[in-house]
Amino acid sequence: MEFKLLGPLEVVHEGRLITPTAPKLRRVLALLVLRSNQVVTFGQVIEELWDQRPPNSASTTMQTYIYQIRKIFRMSEGNDGESVSLRTTPGGYILSVPPEKIDVNQFDELLKIARGKSDEGDLEAAAELYREALQIWRGPALSDISLGTLLQAETVRLEEVRKSALEQLLDLYLELGRHKELISELLWLTSKEPTHEGFFARLMIALARTGRRTEALSVYHRCRRNLIEQLGLEPSAELQELQHSLLASDTAAREPQPIVAAQRREVVARTPRGLIGRGREYERIVRELTRFRDDTVSPVVLVTGPAGVGKTALALAIAQEVAPMFPDGRFLVDLECVDRTRDEEAFQRVLDSLLTQVGLRVDQTAGVEGRLTALRDWTRSRRALFVVDNAVDLAALLPAGSGCAALVLTRHRTYDERVTQFVELAPLSISESVELLTSVLGADRAKGDLRAAEELAELCEGLPAALRAVAIRLATRPHWTLGQMVLRLRDQRWEAVEFNVGSLNVLRSIGLTVRSLSSECQDAFVKLALRAEDGLTIEEAASVLDTDVFTAEEILERLVEAHLAVAGVDERHESGTHPFRYRFSRLHALAARTADAGEDADSTISGAADERSGLTMPGKATVMGFERTLG
Repeated sequence: MEFKLLGPLEVVHEGRLITPTAPKLRRVLALLVLRSNQVVTFGQVIEELWDQRPPNSASTTMQTYIYQIRKIFRMSEGNDGESVSLRTTPGGYILSVPPEKIDVNQFDELLKIARGKSDEGDLEAAAELYREALQIWRGPALSDISLGTLLQAETVRLEEVRKSALEQLLDLYLELGRHKELISELLWLTSKEPTHEGFFARLMIALARTGRRTEALSVYHRCRRNLIEQLGLEPSAELQELQHSLLASDTAAREPQPIVAAQRREVVARTPRGLIGRGREYERIVRELTRFRDDTVSPVVLVTGPAGVGKTALALAIAQEVAPMFPDGRFLVDLECVDRTRDEEAFQRVLDSLLTQVGLRVDQTAGVEGRLTALRDWTRSRRALFVVDNAVDLAALLPAGSGCAALVLTRHRTYDERVTQFVELAPLSISESVELLTSVLGADRAKGDLRAAEELAELCEGLPAALRAVAIRLATRPHWTLGQMVLRLRDQRWEAVEFNVGSLNVLRSIGLTVRSLSSECQDAFVKLALRAEDGLTIEEAASVLDTDVFTAEEILERLVEAHLAVAGVDERHESGTHPFRYRFSRLHALAARTADAGEDADSTISGAADERSGLTMPGKATVMGFERTLG
């Protein structure tokens, strides 16, 4: 069975199209295929189908779609171990598909090989591979599907990857001297995208290198006219420099050499060694933040995930990677879950810190809106990156200038139409967790007792912060065995201690998440997490909370959105509108137990502060500018 997404949706089995026709069923299938071999949560399916307005029958309808999709997949069973399966997990659904059976993966793999050939200097082979990859496309991705929010974001990303591959191919052809072959294609591309300076720059170079300098200069004037009329902008410095070289009869435009597109610098993402299990997310985010844009939209990447999953570490590594693209500065703003609607004074302090970092002075009577206006005005003519950590109000600190970008980290699943890419970080797998332990302890010690290492991975629930805390504790106590640490983590007298090492405190981080919720949800979290070893239904939660099922359901879903609980289909549930069972992890129960007992309360639920050495000050939201250049 094969899946084709780069064009109209197609499912092919033994040479025959078996694509479903029902519109919403096609959307669910497309979402599962695009995120194959990873968990697609129930909330994501519901969001894709109904956005923020699901009907009362949403859960039942969703299960019907899943049943119909499973019927399609049964056709592929028993085909030499390459069958397609759709499994229900505690958090959602996993569609298991051999990666090579999906055209998106085929496209990505060819691009990866093409980049390798280009790095090796085999430009002919690289160009052929880029051409082969682009030929997989049969039209715009999922062009025959009415897209929801998640699929829309995915198709935008895919289109940008396609454009990037096309630009790489064009540059290779220029380097190979195939100028005449390119002219007709570039003429078509510039007519299709009249403000894309990269295409115009390549067309000017191709014309100049074939002796058509006058036409090349005419192309520049056409591009300039388009930019002024449609965007009110002059051409970029790079394009103007190219025009000047042509006017001066400079040979630079005529000699084959690597081309840098106007206003675009390619960033090749290479995942740092310390970021284990995050290669795919790292590359996606770097590509999104640095991709060429010829409109007024700033790249905004939203990264969500549970406390301790490594959002901040990933963001800081990415900020270092993309530094050359943002010469006016990279700024880390840690909101520590400050909500402007709840505490405007604290939010104003954050703004004051940020304005100081960018070099702006604002009248103290300006208020929050005046400060935000000053900041947005500053971003309109700058190229800066804003990393906003522990965000609650997504819109508050988004830049206004298209040359800027924002990387927003939040503990809550949320949606905003200004976000150009959504990324959800999941806990590490057992093997990735063992790899992280090995990176700290060394292979001899970590893999010498592989069973104990895997038990530690399970006890840490795949959270990098918990794994690093345990690994550091073991590294400073070389006489301890991994088995001893397993016993201590299973002992309620010691487990909270072992998860707290220096700036790594998973319970404190969970507490910060809880503190960002309403007082009703905070109290409910403690009560439910302490009593839900095997999970509980909405009816059972209502009983524990002494409330009605509708209030209980709303509270539980808020906890799921905050990654403080996981919703899964209750296999014992026969019918009705509440088919889910909600589970709380062992670490969540530990955080709730610590708070309930009044132990180290400042580090957990009441007054949590995500204290990270060198980044924030405990107890209040702060900002740190790192590497800024003010023009």
